[in-house]
Amino acid sequence: MDMFTHCSAMAAFCRQRARFEDEHNVFWTREAEEWDKLLSEYAPQPESAPEGIEDCKC
Repeated sequence: MDMFTHCSAMAAFCRQRARFEDEHNVFWTREAEEWDKLLSEYAPQPESAPEGIEDCKC
């Protein structure tokens, strides 16, 4: 499993736990936020065109 998928799954898991655990809601919500931060680091970056290709009228 790649890191993007792992972070996304963990964030979803934490959000689900937050809904079911009233006493520890804040803890699980914060955990989800931390996973979301990591998720943004591993998000796929858009591929840029090689230099000079953007002007090509092919």
